[in-house]
Amino acid sequence: MRQDTNYAYAVGRIRVLEKSLLKNSDYETLIDASEESFAAMLPAGNETRFTDTVREVMKFAPEPEVLSVFLLPADYGNAKICVKSIAGRSEVSGDMPALSRGGSLPPEMIWDAVRTGQRGKLDSGMFRAIMQAVEELSVSGSARKADMILDRVCFINMRELVNKGCYFTRRFMNRYLDIYADWTNILTAERIAAGGGEEQLFKAAYLRGSIPAKEFVDNIAAGKRAYAGTPYAEYIDSLRSGINALQPGDNAGDERIDNVTLEKIADVFMAQFLAENNSDPYRINALTAYLGALKLETQNLRIITVGRRSGTNKDTIRSLLRQTGRAYYN
Repeated sequence: MRQDTNYAYAVGRIRVLEKSLLKNSDYETLIDASEESFAAMLPAGNETRFTDTVREVMKFAPEPEVLSVFLLPADYGNAKICVKSIAGRSEVSGDMPALSRGGSLPPEMIWDAVRTGQRGKLDSGMFRAIMQAVEELSVSGSARKADMILDRVCFINMRELVNKGCYFTRRFMNRYLDIYADWTNILTAERIAAGGGEEQLFKAAYLRGSIPAKEFVDNIAAGKRAYAGTPYAEYIDSLRSGINALQPGDNAGDERIDNVTLEKIADVFMAQFLAENNSDPYRINALTAYLGALKLETQNLRIITVGRRSGTNKDTIRSLLRQTGRAYYN
């Protein structure tokens, strides 16, 4: 069967799944619901729902390995936890820390590699990154720098996965990863600038997107916003007044945007990109848009669940919610 025919079948199945995505009104209902009603309305197995869905979609996707980009961050997240878990311990027992099962690899495989220093069945690139992170943490004591090593290699692996696809898949998914990297770099640079502007630290954290590292470094050195002069600056300025999380700056008339606000703007930008590219029934675009939307939905449901359990004010819960997955569709 030709690939475009395969995608037509896969996209047809995705169109059915899209109908179950929650709307803003559904979130409002969940926030206001009684405890009994909330438990009944919460999707079954929400903690593993996203991972289970990715794996299910991979079964009928023509290029399943490309969709592993949605699972890989959980693998590297587990690696971060394992590296920190053995830090400063002369002897490491077999007791595995609490790890996510939302990745592409069994967490036991990652834990054994970190604990024993033996690669086992791990990818060689991931194993090298883990060993580098272990060494960085033992030498510098900086968990942040150790995390950066793993984040960068994770992103490199994501690029490698999407480049296994056909021409149209590579073109779309690399643009998707460019946007992902650009916004990650903006947020990272903002955090670093707020903490004193360590240029070398940003260079270590930089993910290769569409904006060169030098632009961010120059902005940090000049005391500017990290995104100043980038293609995203005008977009951020046009949206920030409509998002209710602005913080007054040090200078009169200077409105500082916190990272939560920037994350929300990043969600809107990605939502618009995916919505604009979601109509083709013969490409991977629709599968990516749906999984991206479901990931946001899972995050929002977690925010609501944790907020309710901790007695957080309803308006505060609302302010923390991310872009609704429904916005991924025209």
